[in-house]
Amino acid sequence: MGDTDMVGYSDVTGGSRVTFATGWAAYEAAQDIKRQLIARAALIFDVPEASVRYDDGNLTCQSDRANG
Repeated sequence: MGDTDMVGYSDVTGGSRVTFATGWAAYEAAQDIKRQLIARAALIFDVPEASVRYDDGNLTCQSDRANG
């Protein structure tokens, strides 16, 4: 991003830049929560994290080890 002194008068500095920055932060926070949910489920299911899937709000285990 350039220095705002280099840009002509444009009323306010913000708008779409702020939307993008905060939107991306919210997306990354959600991805971190999803990773934490998968890690916790893997501990509970006693399986590797790679065996746990998060899809449409549900955590499922793809491993037979969790089934018995």
